[in-house]
Amino acid sequence: MKKLIVFLLFLIGFSFLRAQSQQQISDSEVRFSIKNAGLTVEGSLGEVKGNIQFKPEMAKQAKMLVWVNVNALRTGSDLRDKHLKKKEYFDANTFPEIKMVSKFFGITEAGYKGYFVLSLKGVSKDVVIPFTYTKQGQTEMLTGSFVLNRLDYEIGGKSLVMGDEVKITIEVKLK
Repeated sequence: MKKLIVFLLFLIGFSFLRAQSQQQISDSEVRFSIKNAGLTVEGSLGEVKGNIQFKPEMAKQAKMLVWVNVNALRTGSDLRDKHLKKKEYFDANTFPEIKMVSKFFGITEAGYKGYFVLSLKGVSKDVVIPFTYTKQGQTEMLTGSFVLNRLDYEIGGKSLVMGDEVKITIEVKLK
C-alpha cells in the first residue's frame, strides 16, 4: 500500500512539473510570401494556438503542437483572401486548420533546428525549420523560417505565373 501511495504521489508531482513547463502561445504570427505574376505577394495567418515545451538548456527534449486557423488568412486584399480559401487552394471549409507537431529538435551553431510533421490541406509531410530563441524580460520568442513547395500540399495547380516555392516565417511569443 505504501508503494502505491508513493507511486501516486510521484505521478501527481511529475504531472504538476510537466504542466508547469508547458508554455502557451501568445501574440504570434505566420507570414508567407510567394511570387505571382512577377510580383511578391505577402500575407499572414493569425490565430496561432498550441502548446510548447521549450527551454534552451533542454532543447532536445522540447515538444511543440501548434495549430493555425486558415480562415485568419490575410493578404491585404479581401477578394484574394476569399479566393485563397477556396477548394483549389487552402480549402478552408474542409481543412480549417494547419497543424504542426514536433518529432525532435537539434542544436546548431546559429540556434536550433526543429523536425516537424506539417499537416496542410489533408497532406502531412516532414519539414525542418531552423529557428532562434530570444528572451527579453518575461517575453520569450521563437523565430524561424523555411521554404515549402505549395504543390506538395496540393495548393493551387501548375502555373506559369505563380511560383511553387513559398517562404514561411514564424514568430511565436510565449507566455
